[in-house]
Amino acid sequence: MKTPHYQLIRKGKWGRLLATHIYFTTIKGYSAFIDDVKIKCRLFDNGMLEVYADTEWDFASGPTVNTPAMVTASLAHDMFCHFTDRGLLPWEVRHKADKYFGSLLKEAGAKWSRLWRVPAVVMYSQTIARLKRTKYED
Repeated sequence: MKTPHYQLIRKGKWGRLLATHIYFTTIKGYSAFIDDVKIKCRLFDNGMLEVYADTEWDFASGPTVNTPAMVTASLAHDMFCHFTDRGLLPWEVRHKADKYFGSLLKEAGAKWSRLWRVPAVVMYSQTIARLKRTKYED
């Protein structure tokens, strides 16, 4: 997986995507679209996730080093978080996104960070994020 082309913004704690980045995810059977000031992304039924240029994200939350593997995994995961937090996709997708985050880290060879980042992401998803989300309505 190629690392997204991005620039650092907001004192280096955020990134802005410089070119559209595409993921071929394992999360299939859902579609959603976000088009607002800071985020523009689309999930297709076939699992393709397109994140468009100028989208902003906060990399990996918490204490971490934003390695190429972490940048790649955090961009995809953050987009799925936006979909579920806004009620555009059912919460079950969040569980799949957490697993996909781990698979991206594994694919990139980020063994050590994967051991502690994935449980941290899952814990946050199932506690704080779950309480703050908008309910999905079919």
